[in-house]
Amino acid sequence: MISINPFSEISAFIPSFVMQTYVIAMFVLVIGATLFDVVHKKSAKYFFNNSVKAKKSATRNVGSGEKVSIAFKTATNEILTSSEFCSTRRRLAHLLTMYGFIIFVVATVVMIFSYSTPNTMTPSIWPLAWHLGAAMLCVGGYWFWFFIRVDVAAEGNKWYRVIRADLFVLSL
Repeated sequence: MISINPFSEISAFIPSFVMQTYVIAMFVLVIGATLFDVVHKKSAKYFFNNSVKAKKSATRNVGSGEKVSIAFKTATNEILTSSEFCSTRRRLAHLLTMYGFIIFVVATVVMIFSYSTPNTMTPSIWPLAWHLGAAMLCVGGYWFWFFIRVDVAAEGNKWYRVIRADLFVLSL
């Protein structure tokens, strides 16, 4: 079961182009909603003004090589390892959720756009990656919910208090 491409199985009922159109529409909607959010919250204006302010108060010019080095260090330290989280439990929950989501989305896109017809053989690595990503996403999300978010002693909230930020984890 976990080595079978679910999208090639469902293509007997839903044509491949419909699934592909859905994925493209979701991608466009995410980009559009992100841009709308940036405009609505005026965060682009804030970051632009902050950039101008930082340039005015700069004491020295930073070369392009140093900028690339700083960007690389930031990407590896802050993004790839989530080092901004001081708590190991919180970091692990975030990493499982983030990498699970990335693996799940990449495997979904590959299987839908390359192997979504019943007569196309899907390499077994893609369905396995799809299931692994989904499992990582769920484990990270549930870990966050049950051991971090609902930790009444740490948060000081009732266990049954659900806020809007909890909807993603609860929908898993």
